[in-house]
Amino acid sequence: MGSLLCVVPARYSASCVSPTNPRTLPYGAAAIAEGARLIAAGECVAVPTETVYGLAADATDS
Repeated sequence: MGSLLCVVPARYSASCVSPTNPRTLPYGAAAIAEGARLIAAGECVAVPTETVYGLAADATDS
């Protein structure tokens, strides 16, 4: 299994829980760039919404 990146907006103090070692980055340009890099590499990125976390991935990557 690859890495999991959890991007946390400044207004949230939630943590991201995973059986792997997730990295948590504050929301900003660096987090967006890292998320895009991970998705391009075939990884999954957890992204918070107002109520739940969403998972971002490249659906064309098999």
